[in-house]
Amino acid sequence: KTLIAFILACLAIGLFSSLDTLELRAEEPRRAVTAIEMYLTKDYIVPHLNTYNYYNKPPLFSWVLSIFFSLFGTFDEWVVRLPSLLSFVLTAFLHFIISKKHIGTEAALLSSLFFLSSADLLYYGSLNSGEIDLFYCLVSYVQIISLFSYFHKGQSWLLILSYLTASIGFLTKG
Repeated sequence: KTLIAFILACLAIGLFSSLDTLELRAEEPRRAVTAIEMYLTKDYIVPHLNTYNYYNKPPLFSWVLSIFFSLFGTFDEWVVRLPSLLSFVLTAFLHFIISKKHIGTEAALLSSLFFLSSADLLYYGSLNSGEIDLFYCLVSYVQIISLFSYFHKGQSWLLILSYLTASIGFLTKG
């Protein structure tokens, strides 16, 4: 248990300590500017990029970023990256909670740690996390797990959750 706590602490330090080390890059500036314009103009229906209508992506992730801008009162890099990074960690946590019922606590913990320490996800999640993909991963994971749980438990609310998260996914990536 001490080793697992150490690994989790190292992952937390590694993930959350470098949110503002690098400037925004790749698609991060586009996501940030769209959300900033949405936040400043209070037009939450039509996304804009440099005052032009921007229809390449649905608006949900811009809504999430706008909420974070409002909560923290800043447009800094770390705020742009925080929603995706929290989604990354929440996906691992949900995976642990769901899978421990089926494969046991130890295997579920290892599986979640493998997910968190996957080289591609760790790099992408920590340095380039201001993009939609990690948030979309969380939404897709919840959708798939709700279908999985529905077929195991037969509770209709899980099927409704699956449809709801599918629609959220559509509003995230199109």
